[in-house]
Amino acid sequence: LKNEGTEDVRITSAVTSCMCTEGKIGNMKFDMHSATGGYVTIPAGGEETLTAIYDPLAHGSDSTGKITRELTLMTNSTETPEITVRLSANVVKNQ
Repeated sequence: LKNEGTEDVRITSAVTSCMCTEGKIGNMKFDMHSATGGYVTIPAGGEETLTAIYDPLAHGSDSTGKITRELTLMTNSTETPEITVRLSANVVKNQ
């Protein structure tokens, strides 16, 4: 994520849309229920890598097909208080 603004942006919390997905940004790790590791500050003009981890077996071994998951970051920004990243994939069974 790139902060193209003129002020630092602090990510205060984050969640995912499903138990099968986890996220990480800076020292913060998060899932559907909680976030750990404190807050993350992206300085004006700075960047931070957002990582999504999807576990296709979380819903059972027969869970295949199209999926959409979201990672939502809450910030201190009045302009962008929430950032949602949506990921889509087609889960296939490994033969």
